[in-house]
Amino acid sequence: MQPFLLNDEFVAGLPQPTRPVLAWLREDRRLTAAKDACREGECGACAVLLGALEPGGWVRYRLVNSCLLPLTAVGGHHLVTLEGVNRPDDQLTPVQQALVDEGAIQCGFCTPGVVMGLTDWLLNGLRFDREEGIAALDGQFCRCTGYQGIKRALTRLLPLGAGLPPPETRLGALIAAGVVPGSFIGIAERLAGLPRPERTLPITGGLLVGGGTDLFAHSWSRPSPQRLVMLADRPELRGVTATAERFRIGAATTVEELLESPLLAERIPHLHQVLERFGGTPVRDRATLGGNLVNASPIGDLSVCLLALAAEVVVDSPMGTRQVPLARFFLGYKRLDLHPDEWVAAVELALTPGPTRFHFEKVAHREYLDVAAVNSALYLDLADGAIRRARLSAGGVAPTPVCLEDTSAWLAGRPLDGATAWSAAHRARQEASPIDDVRGSAEYKGLLLRQLVLAHFQALGPEGINADWPLTPNGGEATT
Repeated sequence: MQPFLLNDEFVAGLPQPTRPVLAWLREDRRLTAAKDACREGECGACAVLLGALEPGGWVRYRLVNSCLLPLTAVGGHHLVTLEGVNRPDDQLTPVQQALVDEGAIQCGFCTPGVVMGLTDWLLNGLRFDREEGIAALDGQFCRCTGYQGIKRALTRLLPLGAGLPPPETRLGALIAAGVVPGSFIGIAERLAGLPRPERTLPITGGLLVGGGTDLFAHSWSRPSPQRLVMLADRPELRGVTATAERFRIGAATTVEELLESPLLAERIPHLHQVLERFGGTPVRDRATLGGNLVNASPIGDLSVCLLALAAEVVVDSPMGTRQVPLARFFLGYKRLDLHPDEWVAAVELALTPGPTRFHFEKVAHREYLDVAAVNSALYLDLADGAIRRARLSAGGVAPTPVCLEDTSAWLAGRPLDGATAWSAAHRARQEASPIDDVRGSAEYKGLLLRQLVLAHFQALGPEGINADWPLTPNGGEATT
């Protein structure tokens, strides 16, 4: 595997590149600040910083879960643990001092992850208000429920953040403030001096992996015997671009990068709210668009969103490129229209004039950091108060994420009113085919889908659209 920097140390030649970084840190390097807890990227106790050299010659640090990070993914990067953030004079950093002063430390198990999360916020934050600070810790769980102390600590850090320059020129100010040690000076030059890996196609000779957040959540104790081909650092598979007619999103683009995209925020505003509920920051900093699709989960949030947006999957291979409508990409439970020598290179979406009228809903046990029991998305193209085109999708009601084609076709030409909403909700329930499982009975999921469709119309329709929903005593369809 490619050499990398661990804190202030050069590392090369590791024999198990598919091993989780957390296991290597704790067992081989005796760096035990990162805690071994959930092993599925949910709690943030193992959080570390992963720095990558940006085109402008600066290092961008991302907060990631080391339990879901294979060693091969840190090649060419700066891997920073809490030990690498600690000051050499044994004094507390401003982040650590704020946590102590505000009584934010109880059992201490979550504390290393919280320190890393707040340090990441000071490295990358833009607004430095309380809401942004809380969002920066969305991947950290405190088992002692000491959240009020943590919130007070981040509030204490607001004046420090307010005077910082932009992230690409911020490092010197953070070193001067003692947030990170002076060893961070020169990291960009040291990374630039490392041997650069070959980041060009073709992609062959191993197991293709996006961010690894799903792979390692299911196989933490069994590192893959195969060579992992990490796609996340390949520039040709990254980024959001647009022409006059289409969006193109690289398959290795992370969920956090989608959140940061001004193009997506402008043209599909509601998608930002969807992405904020997609795991915590450490997961979003690694999870990729392509990985989420290839995972083929029946309740994949991005899959359901993209189905409603009529996305097409760009599939590459040594033999060439082909495009597959996402609605035809899922062949069955965990089965894809993807041959062994092919990989997902990008997703493309047609652009419509102005902001897209799009809405997504999901029901889960928790509002954040949870998978759905049922999720759904609706896209509407309107003209003169009527629905010209519609695409309704759903997850958790079939073996794959599905576009509810019959309900979508029925909506074309209908007025955007309560009667249409109610009938569409019942039609969607009849078209779906959920099963009983651990997330609920088939009947329960059908009822959830009906309610989610009504929620779409309430969000996208005129004010008060629900006032004339023809609620019938038996819950049957009131109008056709």
